[in-house]
Amino acid sequence: MGTVPRYSPDEIARLGDEIYEGEILPRLGPSDEGMFALIDVETGDYEVGRDAASDRLIARHPEAQIWTRQVGSRYARHFRPRLAALDRIRGLLDQPSARIGDRLRGRDELHER
Repeated sequence: MGTVPRYSPDEIARLGDEIYEGEILPRLGPSDEGMFALIDVETGDYEVGRDAASDRLIARHPEAQIWTRQVGSRYARHFRPRLAALDRIRGLLDQPSARIGDRLRGRDELHER
């Protein structure tokens, strides 16, 4: 099940930017340029990376209220609630033999070709 937003998008943006500017940005270096900082605005915990950063953060904080910033960009910001549909699609993509269209429609049976 997805996380229910407990803050308005504006509040998540304000809290996320405060944490990013005050705590995360000073710890980043040139090698982090272009990566994404995903921040749980409630705990201040974060992950920096390109792939699976949100998975690692959510593993530690399943109900995380996540704000995303791209390192080195003033413009790449994003409020990202976890939606149950996204979790479901991610699970489907982990099953390479699955016929995704059928699974999205709730038909899990295998079809003969």
